[in-house]
Amino acid sequence: MALIQCPECGKTVSSLAVSCPHCGCPIAQEQEEMPAIETIISRDNPTVMGKFLNCNIYIDNQLIGALDSGYCLKTTLHPGRHSVVAETLPCNNLPLLPNTIRFAMPQKHGEEFAVDKDAKKIYIDVRFQGNYYGTAGRLIIDNIETVKNG
Repeated sequence: MALIQCPECGKTVSSLAVSCPHCGCPIAQEQEEMPAIETIISRDNPTVMGKFLNCNIYIDNQLIGALDSGYCLKTTLHPGRHSVVAETLPCNNLPLLPNTIRFAMPQKHGEEFAVDKDAKKIYIDVRFQGNYYGTAGRLIIDNIETVKNG
């Protein structure tokens, strides 16, 4: 599900709505015409600590999957507004390094973004942010890039 703009009144509407709750304009027909845009979420953590953190990725509050260091997840999105969240999971198996705390607290970091109708592909990068408020670190949404047609 995504939040899209009603073609009639321009207000925000769920992409799953049959009609706009504001003006009554049919939405289902518009949804069928929207392209599915390939979306790639990647994670590259060159640091020792970052490789040991586990991460779940959510788009529009739906779990996409677990994202391990050096791997990527693929999904599709429709044009509209979306949210992406990287959830760093609790971890007690971090290596013992000098001057570091050996555990990671569960942390969430998210971003909102818009997907245009002329988007060809979306790239979302996740990276390690070390020593976040006394923990071993967390994973954050670092960059969201849209590749457009043409």
